[in-house]
Amino acid sequence: LEQQTSEAGGVDRVALHFERVLLAAMGTLAALFALLGASVARAFPAISSGSVTAFLTQRNPESAWLSSVNALVSLAVLLTFPLQLQPAVLVVESLLGRSGAPEKEAGSSSTSWRGNVAFVGTRIGITTICTLVVIAVPALELLVELLGALCQASLAVLPFAIALQLHHMGILAVGRVRTGVHVLLMAFCAFAMATGTYCAIADIHAYRALRGQNPN
Repeated sequence: LEQQTSEAGGVDRVALHFERVLLAAMGTLAALFALLGASVARAFPAISSGSVTAFLTQRNPESAWLSSVNALVSLAVLLTFPLQLQPAVLVVESLLGRSGAPEKEAGSSSTSWRGNVAFVGTRIGITTICTLVVIAVPALELLVELLGALCQASLAVLPFAIALQLHHMGILAVGRVRTGVHVLLMAFCAFAMATGTYCAIADIHAYRALRGQNPN
């Protein structure tokens, strides 16, 4: 009991610093995105692609080096796409009352076969869906555009949702103004995800239509 109380107290102390960490982390990410975006726009004013390597490859199609780099970036996107969804999967499993790890048998330190099957099956399903999405998108820049809208914007909602959940649990005190800010930011992220995903799918459709008219 004393150990559980101590652990609960430690969790409460960590939760109290959540908003401070949230502000520092999201502020750092926003600054990095702004810096990288401004640098790319400054270096390549005519860029209209979501991928710098794809843009450079289109400008220099004869370059074997750029083609190789573009292929490696495509492979990196394929391998890391499922990892981007892992935090969201853990949150959803927690909301459903499930653990992110295989369940252990009662009175035993070993995991049950059902827990293992569910755990592995979920991860294989996510990886398979991600792989099919990567294969279905015809160009790297369109894939980056789609993943950026669908994954990054949706993942940005989670920290603010966690802050509100901590407030609901009574661990974190959040006033009406900060609650409104969290809700507003969540709505903005959801709007960015919806509009960005729609534009990405529209661009993919237009790209396929153009390739159909001009196969070469």
